[in-house]
Amino acid sequence: MTASTTVPTLDFDHHSVRASHQRDEVLAEVAPHPIFWTEANGGHWVVASHALAKRVLRDPEVFSSHKTPEMTGGVTIPTIVGPVLIPAEIDPPFHRVLRRILTPKFHNKAVERLAPQLEQLIVEVVDAAVAKGDFDVVHDIADVIPAGSMVTYLGFPEDERVPFIRSVQTALDVMPYASDPDFATSPKMAEGMAALGHAIGVIQSLVAARRADPVDDVVSHLVNPEFSLDDDTVMWMVFTLVMGGAENPAATIGNSMLHLAQDTALRARLAADHSLIPAAADELLRQTSSAVSLARNVTTDVELEGARLRAGDRILIWLPGANRDPRVFDRPAEVDIDRPSNPHIAFGDGPHVCVGAQLFRTYFHVLLREVLTKMPNYTVEPENSVRFDDAATMWGWRSMPAHVNGDSR
Repeated sequence: MTASTTVPTLDFDHHSVRASHQRDEVLAEVAPHPIFWTEANGGHWVVASHALAKRVLRDPEVFSSHKTPEMTGGVTIPTIVGPVLIPAEIDPPFHRVLRRILTPKFHNKAVERLAPQLEQLIVEVVDAAVAKGDFDVVHDIADVIPAGSMVTYLGFPEDERVPFIRSVQTALDVMPYASDPDFATSPKMAEGMAALGHAIGVIQSLVAARRADPVDDVVSHLVNPEFSLDDDTVMWMVFTLVMGGAENPAATIGNSMLHLAQDTALRARLAADHSLIPAAADELLRQTSSAVSLARNVTTDVELEGARLRAGDRILIWLPGANRDPRVFDRPAEVDIDRPSNPHIAFGDGPHVCVGAQLFRTYFHVLLREVLTKMPNYTVEPENSVRFDDAATMWGWRSMPAHVNGDSR
């Protein structure tokens, strides 16, 4: 690494408890610096401005997502030892092929066809929370709707949906520690690897079933012989879709419901006028940024805002910095649904932009409508809520006690 005197080295670790629990303080520290260096996690560059984030994300030739068989590169820092996330950790030209295959199943018309099923799921989930009176935003709503939506969309059998999602969540909890020799032999790692094995087995069974007897779902589409995708590629595509389509949306829902519980003026305004929900949803996406970071590998020497990057360097795009960039967003720390424009990149940008963005927006709008209609005065207990300590890839919650109509029974 070589940097000019205008590019600082900051004490920044996106895995730290501070980056999760004191996010506003960290945002204030990085805001003046479009790019900086950190010695954390082996040393790497960090991009924290909107303009540079878009530049890096839109140039896969210079900033590669590829994860090697030796488990280097990829979209996380440090590299997670384990599965290759497809298509997230695939570069063009194969990446373009995969996106062309996926897009027909995630464009507006495809989502519209599934909208009635999604709405039914959301109505049932919110009604159940209302009936409980005392509920948990994470366990009763946020963990249920995205996971249920994604496995329904992909075509998982009903009896496997809940145990499958639990297996994925258990596996994800331990993957970041797979390269730690002390943790690698622990009972927790063994539990995580067993859960990963279960999840992979379920996907493999589904892929085999759809090859033998295709129906109208995403997995049947992926195994279509015209695409010539092998079973391993399809399996990791499905795994990645579930991971991206369940975990980060769940965190966004938790963050958004907390904000609306505290911003009673905005909540009342939205409850009175549901036509404002789409604008509010995008502003909440910008503000809460549950998707936190995307890593890239520098393939050739390049200069960014005075920083001289060398081939082989690692670079992290920190999405909260980009989405709260004062150069782009007036009053960036405020949720303002009347912004004349909102070019947030909560779904990423460039060729790897989230393929499920429209699916999430569809059910997020319905969820906000149902919550604002059926529990317009709900309260949460932030003092008793538990946030993830490591927000490197997802800024979310483990639990968030809540009450319908402010009931504190």
